[in-house]
Amino acid sequence: MQFTFFEQDPIALIEILKKAMGKRELAKIVDFSWTGERLMVTISKAGKTTLEFSKNDIPNGSRYRMEKEKIAFSHRIFKKEVTEKIVNLIEQIGGQMES
Repeated sequence: MQFTFFEQDPIALIEILKKAMGKRELAKIVDFSWTGERLMVTISKAGKTTLEFSKNDIPNGSRYRMEKEKIAFSHRIFKKEVTEKIVNLIEQIGGQMES
């Protein structure tokens, strides 16, 4: 999974993501953070799943590519549903998914 944003500052991007989630159910279980040089997505509910993305600056934005994923056993059956919600959130704030 990889996506691009016009925003190059990862901290600003995280704030935009958190603001866009608002008080949705997703906001209760998903957290975005910047650790070292990685964007971390943590899903916590009956287990803990982490998605780790590397960042590369591109003209007019940044590209984030998933490098690692550790999916909790209890989350595996919901992977597609949660992934779709995260993709929708990314697209809502102007991000574009890439193949």
